[in-house]
Amino acid sequence: MLSVRSVKKKYGKIDALRGVDLEIAPGSIVALLGPNGAGKTTLSNVICGLLRPDEGDVLLDGASVVRHPGQVRRHIGYAPQELAVYPTRTVLQHLDHFGRLTGLRGGRLRAEIDAVVVALRLDGLIDRKVSQLSGGEKRRAHAAVAFIGRPRVLILDEPTAGADVQTRRAILDAVVAAAQAGVAVCYCTHYLPEVEQLGAEVAVITHGSIVYRGPLAKLGDEDHPTVVVQFSGEPPQLPASKVHIDPSPPGELRFRTAEPVGVIQLLFERLSGSTTTHLVSLEVKRSTLEDRFMALVGDGEEPGEVVLDGTTAMREA
Repeated sequence: MLSVRSVKKKYGKIDALRGVDLEIAPGSIVALLGPNGAGKTTLSNVICGLLRPDEGDVLLDGASVVRHPGQVRRHIGYAPQELAVYPTRTVLQHLDHFGRLTGLRGGRLRAEIDAVVVALRLDGLIDRKVSQLSGGEKRRAHAAVAFIGRPRVLILDEPTAGADVQTRRAILDAVVAAAQAGVAVCYCTHYLPEVEQLGAEVAVITHGSIVYRGPLAKLGDEDHPTVVVQFSGEPPQLPASKVHIDPSPPGELRFRTAEPVGVIQLLFERLSGSTTTHLVSLEVKRSTLEDRFMALVGDGEEPGEVVLDGTTAMREA
């Protein structure tokens, strides 16, 4: 079990992490979602023991990353967002070097290298220098370093950034296989389609705080449908107890409700007696995953506090 407990980190006056709690069980994939600057990379570096938190701790099966980083790091595979490979070394030299750092030798090391080469589809590339690889091939070689040595925890920070379709598919397949083998995976990204493909649980981070933890499907289902109605005259009034009115241009009414059919019927009843207002168009929009994600992370401006459906701070699904 990987357990992040009340981790805080500041850079000067900037609160990069504001008391983050996160647990990832063996064999599970948690997608850490958030916009650029949300705190994903800082949290990844803290988990790996590369950055010391101002407060809090990270535990791997009870061992503290903060107090005993050397003891714990060998069990964590990490691929940072920026490529961390040596241009003059071959793919095989990379895997051999990092495999030895995890304590592998001889036949076990060779077997591990062979397994990672197959998993990341690096066949035919192992004797080529990194400088001779394409962008996608470099991404796969970079990710492969994190997989070598069968880590108990795998931290991947934007592993498919700028990657081609083949590379993305190879990395996602390797992540799923690792989880099936019992590895706890933290997959940092802002690509919602990848999270769906992985079948991952979601932790949404924004402004250094986790604001949602739960299934991806529920992330998209929690919002009520949006009804967009256009009129030829002044829109009729609707009861505030049944709808949440959104800002709308003149001649248009936008509202969200848990009872769209009933409210639309009420709307028709009120229009039936009007001689000055007529219905032009009506559309019911279901919120998408992207809509719900944007509702959680906002527009990038610093909030005073995160409020979700009237509840401050994180909501657990």
